[in-house]
Amino acid sequence: MAIAPDIMVRLLVELCRFLTEAADVAREIAPMRPPAVAAFDLACANAALAPTSATTPICSTS
Repeated sequence: MAIAPDIMVRLLVELCRFLTEAADVAREIAPMRPPAVAAFDLACANAALAPTSATTPICSTS
């Protein structure tokens, strides 16, 4: 059964809002991260948002 486009949009919007709120709550209750871990997480988040090519890894631990 197909889902109507307007319902799909609403579902995706609500899912994004939920994920954002959940991440905010998790960040509030989580212990402080060392600066290196925070910088790594930020680099991974920025890389995930940046345009990439097939040969460019999104996030690397090296």
